[in-house]
Amino acid sequence: MSQNEQLQNYISQAREAGMADEEIERNLLEAGWTKKMLKEAIGGTISMVSLIRKINKKAILVIIIVAAIIVIGVSGYFIFQKPAFKSL
Repeated sequence: MSQNEQLQNYISQAREAGMADEEIERNLLEAGWTKKMLKEAIGGTISMVSLIRKINKKAILVIIIVAAIIVIGVSGYFIFQKPAFKSL
C-alpha cells in the first residue's frame, strides 16, 4: 500500500469517526505529512458520512420551510374562511 493510500485510508476512517477535516489536517501535519500531500489526499477522498451530513442539513432546512408554509397556509384558510351559513 502506497503512502497516499495509507493517508487516504486514515482520512476516511477519521471522517467516519466524526473528525473534522481541519482536525485531521492538524494531526497529520503534526505527524510530519506535508501540506501538499494532505491537500491532494483530503481533496481526493469523499466521505459518505460527511456527504450524508451535508445532505441531512439541507433536507432538514427544506422540511422546516415546507412545514412552515403549510402551517401558514392552513392558518390563513381558517382565519379568513367565510361561514357557510348565516345564523338566524
